[in-house]
Amino acid sequence: MKQRFFTTCLLAFLVCTPLRAEEAARLDPDTLLAEFARIPTATARFDETRRHAGTQTATQSRGILRYTAPDRLERETEYPQRELSIVNGNWLTLERTVDGKPVRRSLPLDQLPTLNTFFTALRATLGGNRRALEDLFSIALTGDFTAWNMTLKPRADAGSSGVKQIRLNGEAVSIRRIEVDEAGGDTVNTILTPLDQPQQAPEPSASPGKPKPPG
Repeated sequence: MKQRFFTTCLLAFLVCTPLRAEEAARLDPDTLLAEFARIPTATARFDETRRHAGTQTATQSRGILRYTAPDRLERETEYPQRELSIVNGNWLTLERTVDGKPVRRSLPLDQLPTLNTFFTALRATLGGNRRALEDLFSIALTGDFTAWNMTLKPRADAGSSGVKQIRLNGEAVSIRRIEVDEAGGDTVNTILTPLDQPQQAPEPSASPGKPKPPG
């Protein structure tokens, strides 16, 4: 089982939160990540193309992606074969049917450098955790809330991280495309389409009879 096959558990996090004009004018990582941190769940359809450097060929896969805060991801592949990949904590669990029988296998992410780099990037972004991102990546963010681009480059060399860079393209709090350049030369391009609009976590309100805390 090749590690790179699972690199592409990709997420669509699909909320288009209304934002004030002045917020759009000062887009920065803290502002964007703070909005992502408010999203407890999301679901999207993925359409992925992997281009293989060695053979100059491409393979495709399609299915459903689900995110549950703070760090659970599910990739339900429908094509080319049915398979469920679950990332929870430091574990990747794979479920598939082989010869008519269900097979389940769990692997620690810290033994899978490429996957570990990829999932750290995605989960830290979706969780709004800038410190976790900056521990492992340099961050470059351009654009505004109507169309933004975030490039994450591992601080470790590509040989140990398995990844050269990860590019996220989005609109408001919605990732619409993820591109991964792997150390081995393969590239993975995933288009994400929202299937629902996840609910934001409610903002805390002051208790009756008590004044709201300042700003």
